[in-house]
Amino acid sequence: METIHKKNGRLHIYVRQDKYKGELKSHNWVGRTYINGKQKVSSSGTTNLEEAIPILEKWFDDLQLQKNETQLEIEPGLAQKLDEKQEFPSLLNTQPAETIQSKPIDETIQFSKLAKQRREMQKSLDLGKMVNSNQASSYRALAQVTRSVPLRVNFEKISFDGENSLIIEGVAFSDQDILNFIANLNAKSLIDQASLAAMKVQTGESSSGSNNKKGFIINCKLKEI
Repeated sequence: METIHKKNGRLHIYVRQDKYKGELKSHNWVGRTYINGKQKVSSSGTTNLEEAIPILEKWFDDLQLQKNETQLEIEPGLAQKLDEKQEFPSLLNTQPAETIQSKPIDETIQFSKLAKQRREMQKSLDLGKMVNSNQASSYRALAQVTRSVPLRVNFEKISFDGENSLIIEGVAFSDQDILNFIANLNAKSLIDQASLAAMKVQTGESSSGSNNKKGFIINCKLKEI
């Protein structure tokens, strides 16, 4: 079994050898890594190695970002809590033991939620750099657009045409990825309707591959707030 090692040997890319009636169940490349001692496996959804590598590397980076940001958010919160207890030791004598022990757990849960919100805000800020608009209110929709993006979809440009019209241009690995993106957009509360305006097969370097990427333009009509 051929195995490709990326990310300093922490990401292993290979084709699973599970068989059914003598044939492989799937020829798609998958990635495997370990987070906090637990194995994580994800399929790239493609048999093309050149396409699979960036997909799985992005999956790996997202896992690492989630792990690191959660630690950065939780640890300062717990440290601050310990400082408060040292600064005001009299409070320890007036509170029941069960209450004192439960607070670090509550803090951990709270900061985990804040870490998730921070990741979503950072993605929205990254998208905001591509937005052509002078309307501050338009940025409210970016958070929902961020949470709608499938793994195999990349943005090239986002702009606002008029007061309630959002135009998204990008590239996807397949027609189904584009349809999934549109379905996700239509499920969001700030988007009235998302529809495909144009789609074309990308040519050039990827034209020799088995699966050419698909360029797309999606029109989103935003709900009036």
